[in-house]
Amino acid sequence: MAPAEVADIFRIHGPSYRETHKLPLNQLCTMHAIETCRTAELGGHRDECEECGHTKISYNSCRNRHCPKCQFLKKHPCRRAGTKGDENYTLS
Repeated sequence: MAPAEVADIFRIHGPSYRETHKLPLNQLCTMHAIETCRTAELGGHRDECEECGHTKISYNSCRNRHCPKCQFLKKHPCRRAGTKGDENYTLS
């Protein structure tokens, strides 16, 4: 079983929390961004390997500065080296 992510916790407990707590708009927007990050709700694209033709779906990120998924990507070693880590894939 994969460890729970912040987005999973927000999706499960967020609605009831928002019903019982008054949150400022910026916090509501941040919660929504984290809940929808890398889901079909934000859209996506199909990546295809130029070598073998394997395809995978990549969902768009929220790019919110508070999102753990988006901040992790900025810290990933491949990012510091100036690559994405999937150089063989092209967008289609």
